[in-house]
Amino acid sequence: MLTRIAIFFPQFALLLIALLVLEAVVGVVSYVMRTEVEQFLHEKLNASLSSYTTNQQTQDGWNILQHDFSCCGVNGTQDWDSVFHNATLPAVCCPDISVDEVCNKSTRHSTEGCFETIKGILTSRGIILTSVVSAVVMIQVSAVLIWSQLSRQLHFKQRGRFAGVRKK
Repeated sequence: MLTRIAIFFPQFALLLIALLVLEAVVGVVSYVMRTEVEQFLHEKLNASLSSYTTNQQTQDGWNILQHDFSCCGVNGTQDWDSVFHNATLPAVCCPDISVDEVCNKSTRHSTEGCFETIKGILTSRGIILTSVVSAVVMIQVSAVLIWSQLSRQLHFKQRGRFAGVRKK
C-alpha cells in the first residue's frame, strides 16, 4: 500500500510547485497591470456619464453605484456639469432630500467621487486577498517540503528492504 502511494509523491510535489509558479505569475501580472486596470475603469466610468440621461441601464447603474457607495460622479460633483449643464445632480447624490426636492450643488450632497471610493475598496480587499494567498502559499511550500521528505524516507526504506537489509 505504501509503495503505491509513494509512486505519486513526485507527481504531487511537481503539481504543487507548478501551482506555486502559477500563483507567482498571477501575482506579478496583477501588480504590474494595476495601473492599467485603474485607467480602464476611470475611462469607462467617464464615458458612461454621457449616456446617463439617454440610457436607462446606465442611469440605473450609476444610481445604484452612487447610492451603495455614498459617492457622486466619477471624481466628484463637477462631473455632472457636462451631463445636466447646470448645478443639478442625480437625486441619489443627496441622500437627505425629500421626494419633491431637487438635488443640486447647494443642497447637502455626497462629495467624494465614485472612482476613489471603488479604488479604496479594491485596495483594502486586495490587502485581504494578498494575506490569504500568502497563507495558502506557505501551506503549499510546507506541503512540498513534507512530501519531499516523506518520499526521501520511503525511498531509503524501500532501498534498504530490496538490498536485503533487515530492520531491527
